Amino acid sequence: MNTNPESTTAEAHVELDPAQLDQTDVAKPGKLRRTVFFVLKSFIGVVLTQAPLLSVAVIGWTYRAMQRSALKQWWRLGGQSETPDGTDNKTSSQTDFARFVLDDPATATHANWPAWVLGRRAAPGDTSSGPVREAPRIRRTLKRALGSFGLNLRIGAQGLANTWVVTLPICAIWLFSWNAGWAHSFHKDYEQSSLGTSTGLLGVALFIAVMLYLPMAQARHAVTGEWRAFYEFKVVRALVRRAGYRALLLSAFYALASFPLMIGWLVPGFFEQMNPALAELNDAELIGVAKKYYFWFGAAGFAAFVGLRLAAARLYARAMAACVREAILTRHQLRPYERAVFDRLGIVASARLAAPRSKFIAVPVRLGGVVARVGLTVATALIWFAFVAQIYVGGFMNYRPFVGFMNQPLVQLPLFTYLPPGLGG
Repeated sequence: MNTNPESTTAEAHVELDPAQLDQTDVAKPGKLRRTVFFVLKSFIGVVLTQAPLLSVAVIGWTYRAMQRSALKQWWRLGGQSETPDGTDNKTSSQTDFARFVLDDPATATHANWPAWVLGRRAAPGDTSSGPVREAPRIRRTLKRALGSFGLNLRIGAQGLANTWVVTLPICAIWLFSWNAGWAHSFHKDYEQSSLGTSTGLLGVALFIAVMLYLPMAQARHAVTGEWRAFYEFKVVRALVRRAGYRALLLSAFYALASFPLMIGWLVPGFFEQMNPALAELNDAELIGVAKKYYFWFGAAGFAAFVGLRLAAARLYARAMAACVREAILTRHQLRPYERAVFDRLGIVASARLAAPRSKFIAVPVRLGGVVARVGLTVATALIWFAFVAQIYVGGFMNYRPFVGFMNQPLVQLPLFTYLPPGLGG
């Protein structure tokens, strides 16, 4: 089943969203207008990160943005951003990209960023969506009012489900190890003293192994629009290997982005020390203070979540194009969306063959490649270990029961708020 959000017949429509331009006009919008719409869309995203269900829609919106980002990266790699003399004309590249995506209904909505809530209306002269126009009026009204929100929820639920399949068991191991460790500390159960440590180390090792795979798999699911692409281990493994040091850089960005967020999770535990007057507030007033804090904290979290996903999408796009050109992956290993875009851009396997090497050269080169891959893998694993270490440190400093281990907002559900159970949470 193809779940590509941009491949239905309705994609010849234009999104009725404050930040969406009429796609029949491919002129580049003014800087002021783009800035206003950027702030508006960011504000909506931050608001949605404050509730669990709405955070699912943030995943869906981000996946659609990832598809646009990868498509633009392929467009550049295919040489479509270059002028006939071979130079990159930056002043008109945005307009040229809009024309490129509008040439195919499957990519037409990517002339602009995805909408948060409002659905689509037919563009002037559009006759590709007759069945939609013949639907009952109430159905068309709901589709116009909430079409994008429903689409974001559906795509987000698929993305979260795939991520949970490979991460929730590990989070459960972490939670068990934490509780086992505290049980040993309080009850002095020396016969089980190693249980918490051993299960914790097992969870850490499993998480690192998963994170060597997960960002690229999430990107491929987002761009192809097919959840099954997430589980094509051979293809994703080839993409990770081809990404090389860029995969290491992506893991470093995750670790760096998680550090200020860890500090942000710790701050509420010291509110009263920072401002003694807060001790005089009642629960309702404290909830108001916490909500204001978590809104601004969510702004940083939302920016980090989207930025990391867009970086992963561009990494995936570069690696996939390279794998196709170097014949690492064959055409039949690509998903329909990938094949269609590559056919339009002329991204195919190169006809040039590598010059034959003697054994005296080939063996050292191959050995050097193996050593380099092992070194990159070890370095990347160490960076992911630093990411996990922050989770445990945060738990010691300000423990958030259950959610502190069961949800990592940069990896799973982008939920950037927390009210303790005794404070109306």
